Amino acid sequence: MKHSFSGIIVRYIRNNDAPETTDVLPEDELHVNLWEVARRRFIDLGVMISQPAEITTLQVDLPWEINHTKVFDLGSRLVGEKIIAAIFNDVVQYRGSNDQMFAQVTFPNAITPRSFVLARLSSQDFISEQVVLSDGSRTTRLKVRVPPLPNFSTSSSALYIRFRIIDVPEENYTSVFSQKDRNLLSSSLETRIVDFRINVRRGTPDDILTSQTNLRFPRWKKIHVFMTLDRTREMTFSNEKFVDCRSLEDEAVWNSYIALDTSVTGSEGSVSDYLGYQWTSKSEGNSPAKDLVALARFSKVTSSKAYVLRFILLALILGAGGNGVWNIAEEIVPKILPSTSKNWAILGILAVFFTAIIYVPPIVIGLAKGAATLSRKIWSSIQGWF
Repeated sequence: MKHSFSGIIVRYIRNNDAPETTDVLPEDELHVNLWEVARRRFIDLGVMISQPAEITTLQVDLPWEINHTKVFDLGSRLVGEKIIAAIFNDVVQYRGSNDQMFAQVTFPNAITPRSFVLARLSSQDFISEQVVLSDGSRTTRLKVRVPPLPNFSTSSSALYIRFRIIDVPEENYTSVFSQKDRNLLSSSLETRIVDFRINVRRGTPDDILTSQTNLRFPRWKKIHVFMTLDRTREMTFSNEKFVDCRSLEDEAVWNSYIALDTSVTGSEGSVSDYLGYQWTSKSEGNSPAKDLVALARFSKVTSSKAYVLRFILLALILGAGGNGVWNIAEEIVPKILPSTSKNWAILGILAVFFTAIIYVPPIVIGLAKGAATLSRKIWSSIQGWF
């Protein structure tokens, strides 16, 4: 599937009465977690808003279609210090309860004491709109209501909202290449290019960027992208924004976190077989972090008993089949063609035989995979109607 633009666009709809300030240090942060676990792909977006009184709505433009069943609030499910400490990789103090719409989170060990208010949103706070672009493609405009600060907070308190978007299409941010001769080998080398973009304006259609006057790109202090991928892949290249790769500690905490929306359950949702890759873009003085491109190349060598068995069987079939075709051709060709052309005719028959052996099975497999993918998309669309 071809998408109109890559990555996502995150902006604020500002309060009309609030003047925009550009002479102060950027304080807002954007945390994007892209998960590929349990054969599912989903994105967690966390936004730290330093001046929530000036913002009415968070707007996220996605280059694929979603409906209301694909978005879940996480703030209402982040209960307790362990899970929040894992997200922020720091010691925190948590004050809140399940029956409250807000919770207070403090970093007691920070050099400069800081805290924020964790907001809990309802399903009514999320509105998804389908947008048809001038080229005929469809995208989604997700609007998230930013609630006012509670009475117990101060005017300087930051507000943090976090939500999840499930069933992210892989082709939106990645391309996969395999060896052309993989069907003849006992192993397969797969190369994967990951190119995930945040607020990159180049290549984004004007239909997305042109909008109402009170819609603004936030002045980000930091933009983080944290990808959790299968550890069997080896990173062979990354761009300059790449920071670190690490395993996920406190596996029990992370296992419970990725299952917060109940879309990932059971032993398949364990993070023990995954690694986290981090990219970060930071502000410089009064200049905010405008965008972030998480670019990397991953390689994966796949080999198994099935691959080896297929290789042995293919060698036997090619050897035995080639000899059989040669013997049959030696008997048939002289009856049809002059003897001077016999060897060339036999070689031509062998070429056709080997070509069919090599190329016909991959074509059949490709058609079967395409039919299966189309069936899944049709079924997903039917579910979306209900």
